[in-house]
Amino acid sequence: MSANLTLTDLPPRIVEKIEVGEEHWLWTGWANDAGYPYVYMDGRDQPAYRVVYELLVGPIPVGLELDHLCVTPMCVWPEHMEPVTHAENQRRIALRQIACRRVGHDWTDPRNVRTRPSGRRYCAECDRISLRARYAALTNRNAA
Repeated sequence: MSANLTLTDLPPRIVEKIEVGEEHWLWTGWANDAGYPYVYMDGRDQPAYRVVYELLVGPIPVGLELDHLCVTPMCVWPEHMEPVTHAENQRRIALRQIACRRVGHDWTDPRNVRTRPSGRRYCAECDRISLRARYAALTNRNAA
């Protein structure tokens, strides 16, 4: 990817929604509930990072999606994007996860993470809590 990507070739209505900083090109326009930027283009709302990437770099290859290497959803800088398969993108997202989504148990401690045969990780502490609750409920039902 070219190191000389500039905003000059973008439509002014897109440029005015980008705040250029030293580390990111942050989108200041509308974002969806998940925090990803959107822009109205070609008759529909589209992810702004995809639009900017395609206008400055070129089409995203069929079957690939953009991975935010900077892990900043509002960033639209094409140099922070890499076209990858959906499976690779999901694998990278999982590896970046450092806490369970349910309660926030620390996943930097390997004792708090388990891996299914499919390779998907889950919270060992939440699993222990759930098993204890099921056992207690079963014990109380049998005692009654």
